Amino acid sequence: MQFAELKRWQDFKYPGSQAKQYFVGLEAVMGGSGDPAYPGGPWFNMFNLGGKSEAEMKKLKLNEIKNGRLAMIAVFGYGAQAVLTGKGPYENLLDHLAD
Repeated sequence: MQFAELKRWQDFKYPGSQAKQYFVGLEAVMGGSGDPAYPGGPWFNMFNLGGKSEAEMKKLKLNEIKNGRLAMIAVFGYGAQAVLTGKGPYENLLDHLAD
């Protein structure tokens, strides 16, 4: 996760820079979408399964960002639970199911 966010931050500071530095032959793919605030690029709609119109693609991009934020909150919850209970997520789940 940190790797992707650092690449995004570098591209935000210097738009298009990620397509110029060497990255195991994937420089063209790392070029992004041209919008520094949203990296996207060829990886987002690789097989053209998304909507055909710009409005549909905009909705899919927004959904992707919302789902990513929700996933980050969930991972934070795992960590907070581990700190508060002193147990890992699996052990907490087993305790919950046994209750």
